[in-house]
Amino acid sequence: MKIAVISEELKFPIDEGFKKVAYEIVNVLKDEHKVIFIGKHSIDISGCLCKAIRTNKLFLNKSLFKTLSQFNPEVILYIPYSSITMASLLRAWILKIFLGKRIIILALQPRYYHIFSKYFIPFFRPDLLLVLSKKSEEYYQQLSFKVKKIPLGVDLNRFKPLDKEEKIQLRKKYGIPEDKKVVLHIGHLKKSRNIDSLVQTVQKEDIFLLLVTSTSTSDEELRKNLHNTNNIKIIDWYVENIEEIYQLSDCYLFLVEDPMGCIEIPLSVLEAMACNLPVITTRFGGLPDWFREKDGLIFIDKKVDLSQILKNLTNIFPKTRPLVKPLSWNEVSKIIIKQINEKRRYIDEI
Repeated sequence: MKIAVISEELKFPIDEGFKKVAYEIVNVLKDEHKVIFIGKHSIDISGCLCKAIRTNKLFLNKSLFKTLSQFNPEVILYIPYSSITMASLLRAWILKIFLGKRIIILALQPRYYHIFSKYFIPFFRPDLLLVLSKKSEEYYQQLSFKVKKIPLGVDLNRFKPLDKEEKIQLRKKYGIPEDKKVVLHIGHLKKSRNIDSLVQTVQKEDIFLLLVTSTSTSDEELRKNLHNTNNIKIIDWYVENIEEIYQLSDCYLFLVEDPMGCIEIPLSVLEAMACNLPVITTRFGGLPDWFREKDGLIFIDKKVDLSQILKNLTNIFPKTRPLVKPLSWNEVSKIIIKQINEKRRYIDEI
């Protein structure tokens, strides 16, 4: 199948969820299909034709239309950085009108529309909308979208557990205490991710908190305060071998509640599970739709005493890696292609 993937803001370093999703999907699709990737920034993905085209906000660009017409894809997969905003819907509609191609949008976060906007949505719906949670699936079905829920994936060869001696060597490499329980959180440094609450909890329990933050989004005041706090280390530069950070840790903590605080399936949670860490997380986004609480995966809410759970870390014997084994990026790409083909058969029938 000939597939065009468009994602405006994909660029190196690949250091946040949105970029990882777009990059990994292109990287696996091109192994089985003929793929062109188009974005605003120059990027090299081995085995894939990549084009950097600076478009306006509506995708009204002669070079973009010419490139897509020459490639002549069977389907265009659009992964908008801003997710499924009205502007994203309009851009996708323009591609469909000018090129006559089937348009699939992958929405990594929900967007809820003003009542006035809902009157225009029927004119701009894509051929298929892919979402990550049951809640999003139901919401967009109510707006008469053709919508399917899919999971995200993880690189199981890269993210894997290490033995005790290898973990000690990694702690030496990154300057992490060897004798402390290390709780890890990876992601944007901003208050919507409940970082303040996380800090207060680990300070009570004399646990070492390791925060790895994105290079693109941060709260500078929060960063400054954390740098002056004991038993906290912030890694705020790009870590190429990010798997090592999981592998040196004892637990992964994800306390985000704000739906806009992260993509609906946090990749950091999947990566931590692939490294067989205990994972303590809120029931965020699509996580409860794809995983049940067991084997070291612990769902919490505001009523739960997080301090007590952290006290008992040594009594948790995780088996979280098997929970994500079905979710390699190769398997996720097969799910995406299956949904595209099912949609194509539906269109052919009518």
